[in-house]
Amino acid sequence: MVIEIVIGGIFGSIIASAIGCAAMRAGDGRSFFYGRSLCDGCQKILHPLALIPILSFCFQKGRARCCGVRLSRIYLLLEMVGAILGGYIGYEIWQGVSTWGVIRWILVIGFILWTIATDGHKMLVSLPVTLGFSVIMMILPFEYGTIFNRLFMAGCFVIFFGVQYLFTKGKGIGTGDFALGIALGTSLGFPLAIIAAMVGYVIGAFHAMYLLMIKKADRRTPLPLGVYLMLGLAITFMGSSFIFSWLGIVQ
Repeated sequence: MVIEIVIGGIFGSIIASAIGCAAMRAGDGRSFFYGRSLCDGCQKILHPLALIPILSFCFQKGRARCCGVRLSRIYLLLEMVGAILGGYIGYEIWQGVSTWGVIRWILVIGFILWTIATDGHKMLVSLPVTLGFSVIMMILPFEYGTIFNRLFMAGCFVIFFGVQYLFTKGKGIGTGDFALGIALGTSLGFPLAIIAAMVGYVIGAFHAMYLLMIKKADRRTPLPLGVYLMLGLAITFMGSSFIFSWLGIVQ
Protein backbone atom coordinates (compact mmCIF):
# COMPACT_ATOMS: atom_id res chain seq x y z
CA MET A 1 0.00 0.00 0.00
CA VAL A 2 2.76 2.46 0.93
CA ILE A 3 4.49 1.97 -2.44
CA GLU A 4 1.27 2.68 -4.34
CA ILE A 5 0.62 5.84 -2.31
CA VAL A 6 4.19 7.15 -2.73
CA ILE A 7 4.27 6.47 -6.47
CA GLY A 8 0.82 8.04 -6.84
CA GLY A 9 1.93 11.09 -4.88
CA ILE A 10 5.05 11.58 -7.01
CA PHE A 11 3.11 11.24 -10.25
CA GLY A 12 0.38 13.50 -8.88
CA SER A 13 2.82 16.31 -8.08
CA ILE A 14 4.48 15.99 -11.51
CA ILE A 15 1.13 16.09 -13.30
CA ALA A 16 0.04 19.05 -11.18
CA SER A 17 3.20 20.93 -12.15
CA ALA A 18 2.59 20.15 -15.84
CA ILE A 19 -1.06 21.24 -15.61
CA GLY A 20 0.00 24.47 -13.89
CA CYS A 21 2.49 25.15 -16.67
CA ALA A 22 -0.13 24.42 -19.34
CA ALA A 23 -2.67 26.69 -17.65
CA MET A 24 -0.20 29.55 -17.35
CA ARG A 25 0.86 29.26 -20.98
CA ALA A 26 -2.75 29.05 -22.13
CA GLY A 27 -3.54 32.21 -20.18
CA ASP A 28 -0.59 34.00 -21.84
CA GLY A 29 -1.45 32.71 -25.32
CA ARG A 30 1.61 30.46 -25.50
CA SER A 31 1.84 26.83 -26.61
CA PHE A 32 2.35 24.15 -24.00
CA PHE A 33 4.20 21.90 -26.46
CA TYR A 34 6.87 24.37 -27.61
CA GLY A 35 9.36 26.51 -25.75
CA ARG A 36 11.12 26.21 -22.38
CA SER A 37 9.69 27.23 -19.02
CA LEU A 38 10.53 30.84 -18.13
CA CYS A 39 10.98 32.67 -14.85
CA ASP A 40 8.00 34.81 -13.82
CA GLY A 41 10.29 37.67 -12.89
CA CYS A 42 13.18 37.97 -15.38
CA GLN A 43 11.84 35.66 -18.14
CA LYS A 44 15.07 33.63 -18.18
CA ILE A 45 14.91 29.92 -19.06
CA LEU A 46 14.51 27.94 -15.84
CA HIS A 47 17.14 25.41 -14.82
CA PRO A 48 15.83 21.82 -14.50
CA LEU A 49 16.55 21.91 -10.74
CA ALA A 50 14.03 24.77 -10.47
CA LEU A 51 11.28 22.56 -11.91
CA ILE A 52 11.19 19.78 -9.31
CA PRO A 53 7.67 19.77 -7.85
CA ILE A 54 7.37 20.97 -4.22
CA LEU A 55 11.09 20.51 -3.44
CA SER A 56 12.28 23.34 -5.69
CA PHE A 57 9.85 25.80 -4.11
CA CYS A 58 10.88 24.77 -0.59
CA PHE A 59 14.66 24.75 -1.19
CA GLN A 60 14.45 28.13 -2.96
CA LYS A 61 12.38 29.48 -0.05
CA GLY A 62 9.60 30.57 -2.38
CA ARG A 63 11.83 32.70 -4.60
CA ALA A 64 13.09 32.36 -8.15
CA ARG A 65 16.59 30.90 -8.35
CA CYS A 66 17.74 33.26 -11.12
CA CYS A 67 16.50 36.66 -9.96
CA GLY A 68 15.10 36.22 -6.45
CA VAL A 69 11.55 37.34 -7.26
CA ARG A 70 8.93 35.94 -4.90
CA LEU A 71 6.99 33.06 -6.44
CA SER A 72 3.24 32.66 -6.21
CA ARG A 73 2.09 30.32 -3.44
CA ILE A 74 -0.30 28.83 -5.97
CA TYR A 75 2.63 26.80 -7.38
CA LEU A 76 3.21 25.11 -4.04
CA LEU A 77 -0.52 24.65 -3.33
CA LEU A 78 -1.11 23.12 -6.76
CA GLU A 79 1.72 20.60 -6.46
CA MET A 80 0.83 19.66 -2.90
CA VAL A 81 -2.82 19.08 -3.85
CA GLY A 82 -1.63 17.01 -6.81
CA ALA A 83 0.60 14.91 -4.56
CA ILE A 84 -2.19 14.29 -2.04
CA LEU A 85 -4.76 13.40 -4.69
CA GLY A 86 -2.25 11.26 -6.57
CA GLY A 87 -1.43 9.39 -3.38
CA TYR A 88 -5.13 8.82 -2.80
CA ILE A 89 -5.54 7.35 -6.28
CA GLY A 90 -2.67 4.98 -5.44
CA TYR A 91 -4.54 3.98 -2.27
CA GLU A 92 -7.78 3.45 -4.21
CA ILE A 93 -6.00 1.28 -6.78
CA TRP A 94 -4.53 -0.79 -3.93
CA GLN A 95 -8.07 -1.12 -2.54
CA GLY A 96 -9.22 -2.53 -5.88
CA VAL A 97 -11.33 0.37 -7.16
CA SER A 98 -13.09 -0.22 -10.51
CA THR A 99 -11.65 1.00 -13.80
CA TRP A 100 -14.47 3.53 -14.14
CA GLY A 101 -13.68 4.73 -10.64
CA VAL A 102 -10.04 5.36 -11.59
CA ILE A 103 -11.07 7.16 -14.79
CA ARG A 104 -13.52 9.31 -12.86
CA TRP A 105 -10.88 10.15 -10.25
CA ILE A 106 -8.31 11.11 -12.90
CA LEU A 107 -10.79 13.44 -14.61
CA VAL A 108 -11.85 15.04 -11.33
CA ILE A 109 -8.23 15.56 -10.27
CA GLY A 110 -7.29 17.05 -13.64
CA PHE A 111 -10.22 19.45 -13.42
CA ILE A 112 -9.39 20.44 -9.85
CA LEU A 113 -5.75 21.16 -10.69
CA TRP A 114 -6.58 23.05 -13.90
CA THR A 115 -9.09 25.27 -12.09
CA ILE A 116 -6.74 25.98 -9.18
CA ALA A 117 -4.03 26.97 -11.67
CA THR A 118 -6.17 29.24 -13.85
CA ASP A 119 -8.22 30.83 -11.08
CA GLY A 120 -5.28 31.08 -8.70
CA HIS A 121 -2.94 32.66 -11.23
CA LYS A 122 -5.28 34.61 -13.50
CA MET A 123 -8.60 34.80 -11.57
CA LEU A 124 -10.20 33.15 -14.59
CA VAL A 125 -12.41 30.07 -14.99
CA SER A 126 -12.48 28.34 -18.38
CA LEU A 127 -16.13 27.93 -19.36
CA PRO A 128 -15.46 25.34 -22.12
CA VAL A 129 -13.34 23.20 -19.77
CA THR A 130 -15.77 23.50 -16.84
CA LEU A 131 -18.94 22.83 -18.81
CA GLY A 132 -17.23 20.04 -20.79
CA PHE A 133 -16.19 18.42 -17.53
CA SER A 134 -19.77 18.68 -16.25
CA VAL A 135 -21.13 16.91 -19.33
CA ILE A 136 -18.56 14.10 -18.98
CA MET A 137 -19.46 13.66 -15.33
CA MET A 138 -23.09 13.16 -16.36
CA ILE A 139 -22.14 10.51 -18.94
CA LEU A 140 -19.72 8.42 -16.86
CA PRO A 141 -21.12 5.62 -14.66
CA PHE A 142 -21.83 6.95 -11.18
CA GLU A 143 -21.29 4.99 -7.97
CA TYR A 144 -24.17 6.65 -6.16
CA GLY A 145 -27.11 8.92 -6.85
CA THR A 146 -29.06 9.44 -10.06
CA ILE A 147 -28.77 11.74 -13.05
CA PHE A 148 -31.75 13.70 -11.70
CA ASN A 149 -29.93 14.06 -8.37
CA ARG A 150 -26.91 15.63 -10.04
CA LEU A 151 -28.94 17.85 -12.37
CA PHE A 152 -31.00 19.03 -9.43
CA MET A 153 -27.85 19.96 -7.51
CA ALA A 154 -26.43 21.77 -10.54
CA GLY A 155 -29.64 23.80 -10.78
CA CYS A 156 -29.55 24.59 -7.06
CA PHE A 157 -26.03 25.98 -7.36
CA VAL A 158 -27.02 28.15 -10.33
CA ILE A 159 -29.80 29.64 -8.19
CA PHE A 160 -27.49 29.96 -5.17
CA PHE A 161 -24.80 31.82 -7.11
CA GLY A 162 -27.47 33.82 -8.91
CA VAL A 163 -28.74 35.16 -5.58
CA GLN A 164 -25.19 36.12 -4.58
CA TYR A 165 -24.70 37.77 -7.96
CA LEU A 166 -27.79 39.93 -7.43
CA PHE A 167 -26.90 40.87 -3.84
CA THR A 168 -23.33 41.83 -4.75
CA LYS A 169 -24.39 43.44 -8.06
CA GLY A 170 -21.97 41.21 -9.96
CA LYS A 171 -18.94 42.17 -7.86
CA GLY A 172 -18.75 39.06 -5.68
CA ILE A 173 -19.60 36.36 -8.21
CA GLY A 174 -18.51 35.95 -11.83
CA THR A 175 -19.96 33.91 -14.69
CA GLY A 176 -17.23 31.32 -14.17
CA ASP A 177 -18.53 30.64 -10.67
CA PHE A 178 -21.92 29.64 -12.11
CA ALA A 179 -20.14 27.05 -14.25
CA LEU A 180 -18.18 25.80 -11.23
CA GLY A 181 -21.46 25.35 -9.38
CA ILE A 182 -22.72 23.16 -12.22
CA ALA A 183 -19.47 21.17 -12.09
CA LEU A 184 -19.85 20.62 -8.34
CA GLY A 185 -23.43 19.46 -8.74
CA THR A 186 -22.77 17.05 -11.60
CA SER A 187 -19.58 15.56 -10.12
CA LEU A 188 -20.86 14.97 -6.58
CA GLY A 189 -24.64 15.21 -6.45
CA PHE A 190 -26.60 15.53 -3.21
CA PRO A 191 -25.48 15.74 -0.41
CA LEU A 192 -21.75 15.77 -1.23
CA ALA A 193 -21.92 18.85 -3.46
CA ILE A 194 -23.41 20.92 -0.62
CA ILE A 195 -20.72 19.71 1.78
CA ALA A 196 -17.99 20.51 -0.77
CA ALA A 197 -19.31 24.06 -1.20
CA MET A 198 -19.51 24.55 2.56
CA VAL A 199 -15.94 23.31 3.03
CA GLY A 200 -14.78 25.61 0.22
CA TYR A 201 -16.48 28.65 1.72
CA VAL A 202 -15.03 27.90 5.16
CA ILE A 203 -11.52 27.64 3.68
CA GLY A 204 -12.11 30.90 1.82
CA ALA A 205 -13.35 32.65 4.96
CA PHE A 206 -10.30 31.61 6.99
CA HIS A 207 -7.95 32.62 4.18
CA ALA A 208 -9.66 36.00 3.87
CA MET A 209 -9.40 36.61 7.63
CA TYR A 210 -5.72 35.66 7.53
CA LEU A 211 -5.04 38.10 4.68
CA LEU A 212 -6.91 40.83 6.54
CA MET A 213 -4.92 40.22 9.72
CA ILE A 214 -1.55 40.46 7.96
CA LYS A 215 -2.86 43.43 5.94
CA LYS A 216 -2.31 41.74 2.58
CA ALA A 217 -5.90 42.43 1.56
CA ASP A 218 -8.96 44.51 2.40
CA ARG A 219 -12.68 43.94 1.99
CA ARG A 220 -12.54 44.95 -1.67
CA THR A 221 -9.68 42.62 -2.61
CA PRO A 222 -10.91 39.95 -5.08
CA LEU A 223 -10.23 36.39 -3.96
CA PRO A 224 -10.24 33.21 -6.09
CA LEU A 225 -13.50 31.49 -5.12
CA GLY A 226 -12.75 28.74 -7.64
CA VAL A 227 -9.63 27.71 -5.71
CA TYR A 228 -11.60 27.38 -2.47
CA LEU A 229 -14.39 25.41 -4.16
CA MET A 230 -11.86 23.05 -5.74
CA LEU A 231 -10.23 22.42 -2.37
CA GLY A 232 -13.69 21.67 -1.01
CA LEU A 233 -14.31 19.32 -3.95
CA ALA A 234 -11.01 17.50 -3.37
CA ILE A 235 -11.57 17.07 0.38
CA THR A 236 -15.17 15.92 -0.06
CA PHE A 237 -14.35 13.52 -2.89
CA MET A 238 -11.62 11.88 -0.83
CA GLY A 239 -13.83 11.70 2.24
CA SER A 240 -17.01 10.58 0.46
CA SER A 241 -17.04 7.09 2.02
CA PHE A 242 -16.59 8.52 5.52
CA ILE A 243 -19.29 11.16 4.90
CA PHE A 244 -21.80 8.57 3.69
CA SER A 245 -21.03 6.37 6.69
CA TRP A 246 -21.39 9.30 9.07
CA LEU A 247 -24.74 10.27 7.51
CA GLY A 248 -25.91 6.66 7.52
CA ILE A 249 -26.35 6.58 3.73
CA VAL A 250 -25.80 3.31 1.89
CA GLN A 251 -23.93 3.83 -1.39
